[in-house]
Amino acid sequence: MGPQCSGILFGGRDLIEAALHNGSPFEGSICRPMKVGKEEIVGLLAAVEWSSGRDYRADCRVWESRPNYIGDVG
Repeated sequence: MGPQCSGILFGGRDLIEAALHNGSPFEGSICRPMKVGKEEIVGLLAAVEWSSGRDYRADCRVWESRPNYIGDVG
């Protein structure tokens, strides 16, 4: 839930390696550090801090209930 032009990759070494193999061969890293503005960095940090304290299972229950609600109303 961070800014739309940002992202963060959490995972083990295998996931990081896969991301490197799927990126541009001329980048030399996973990201484009000169392309990200301070607003996106702060927004992404705020999103990580906000989401790290959330109950993932409760969020999933809400997300999974939405299609059922839409189906019942429609």
